[in-house]
Amino acid sequence: MSMAALFACTKEQTLERGRKIGEIYTTAKSGSKTVLVKLPGLWRVSAADPWISLDVEGRQGEGAFTLSYSSNESDFISSNPTRLGRIVIEDYSSFRADTLYLRQQGVPDGKDYSSLPQNSYIEFVDVPLTRLKLSYFNLSGCADLEAAENLLNGDDADIQWVIWDNEKALQLGSAHEGSSSVYGNIVLLNRTDKKPVVESLSSPVALMAEIDGVCIACADFGEAVPSGEGRYGQLRSLLDAGYNRPDSPDKWIVGGSFYYLSVLELGYPSTPSWYPSNPNASDFEADRYARTNNLVDCIWMCSRDYNPTFSKDGIEWRADYIYASASAWNAAAVVSLSEVPLSGAVHKSMGITLKY
Repeated sequence: MSMAALFACTKEQTLERGRKIGEIYTTAKSGSKTVLVKLPGLWRVSAADPWISLDVEGRQGEGAFTLSYSSNESDFISSNPTRLGRIVIEDYSSFRADTLYLRQQGVPDGKDYSSLPQNSYIEFVDVPLTRLKLSYFNLSGCADLEAAENLLNGDDADIQWVIWDNEKALQLGSAHEGSSSVYGNIVLLNRTDKKPVVESLSSPVALMAEIDGVCIACADFGEAVPSGEGRYGQLRSLLDAGYNRPDSPDKWIVGGSFYYLSVLELGYPSTPSWYPSNPNASDFEADRYARTNNLVDCIWMCSRDYNPTFSKDGIEWRADYIYASASAWNAAAVVSLSEVPLSGAVHKSMGITLKY
């Protein structure tokens, strides 16, 4: 008897709603997963969402099916949220319909998802994803080294970037000798068992590192605008030194304290009256340049609002950025912007978690 005929024979009996039997987490890229079903009798499988397709309708006895899912990648034009799909497995020996969920990453929503435990009658190969969490701290204005150590020790990031004054940066680096790199007022703290390849840049002051296939740059442009090229020139120098090199990897995170205005944050109800209203204004030249280089402003992409990170003389605005290349952005699982972490500090902290 054909599979269609077998299904037709059981069609008249109502299936009871079953239970959740697992959840598969995937990145935003399109792909496929094979699921083994260990049931003794006839079973049918169907996808309840159009972005999921299956290679078979069901089988008799133990067997497998492959589910394929389309891309959920985003850019400035298309911003796709994390989505949850359903694959229904109908067991005709128990006349119950159970649900396997497929969660595909989209624009980070602040939650760090992962695959959930599987039920005993299904199995799928859940290849562990590489998880890399980065934290950025600008501790300018803070004088308490012990408080800073407590802050950093309580943070679970794999890589921590700390911008401080030169003396404190040197002290912090010395306290973590063997797992730190220091250049000027920037410290890289490596919490992994891997040794990153580290480079420095003097103008602007920056440290760049490559770890697990991801390149990360942290820079401090300084509050005072240098004579001559200004913020646009600083950003261009930073990108030319790493991100725009011909041999550069495709996953890049570029962050730090850049002290220029975001063109994407004008026009919101919370945008202050002093903020430039013309998107072509020279105030936005550096930020526009980042966009022309296909860098995604991660903080704005997750909030779509005015996002002050820095306060001085009673004025709050965004001086700090996390940019990502397209492939790094579509591997982003969590983007965070936290309150000022320590007494005396004037910058909020930032973080991004990648899964790929």
